[in-house]
Amino acid sequence: MPLTRRLSTGPLIAAIFVGQVLGMAGAMSFPALLPSFQRLWSLSGAQSGFVSGVYFAGYLVGVPVLSTLTDRVDPRRIYIGSLFLGAAAAAGFALLAHGVLSALLWRFLQGLGFGGTHMPGLRALSDVVPLSRQPRAVAVYTATFTVGASLSFAFSGALAAAFGWRAGFLLLALGPLCGAAPAACRIRLAAAAAHTLRQPPRLSLCRRLCAAQRREFADP
Repeated sequence: MPLTRRLSTGPLIAAIFVGQVLGMAGAMSFPALLPSFQRLWSLSGAQSGFVSGVYFAGYLVGVPVLSTLTDRVDPRRIYIGSLFLGAAAAAGFALLAHGVLSALLWRFLQGLGFGGTHMPGLRALSDVVPLSRQPRAVAVYTATFTVGASLSFAFSGALAAAFGWRAGFLLLALGPLCGAAPAACRIRLAAAAAHTLRQPPRLSLCRRLCAAQRREFADP
């Protein structure tokens, strides 16, 4: 049976989708409550813009470095490690941010974590998804940014209103941790299955070797 038929890519794509969306749980937390932070920390318009935009600066730094690193390191490790970095940075913002400088640091690290999940996650996905199904997988994967950003806006406001912004943002930090487990398990299982299916059976290999030896002895 062909490899593309024996590998079930639906659960894998779904797990990666959920992992990416949960990984972005705190991505839009600061912009969602920007007016509140401007009053709380007496932020100017420029300072607010820096804190909002430094997330994407972290992303720009992380993407070329960590994407290139996937040629030497298993993309799954980079993906999972970046999810943990994003969770730690979100928790750091919730617990330790008290002004512009500390907010810049934690937001930058959040963006760096996202840079380590977005493209390395796509690389990990393409390594285990059959070529014929990669267009669908990539289309679903790229939609995670829109879905994740939208849900991050919604939950940031709702949780902050219910529990206060620090407790709400701390709850959002659980998102990347919850997303790491299903994505890692599914990628690992798919990689193992793909490796097994691509390996020629040992019996067939022995038969080919025996046939080659018989032909060698049969030749004058």
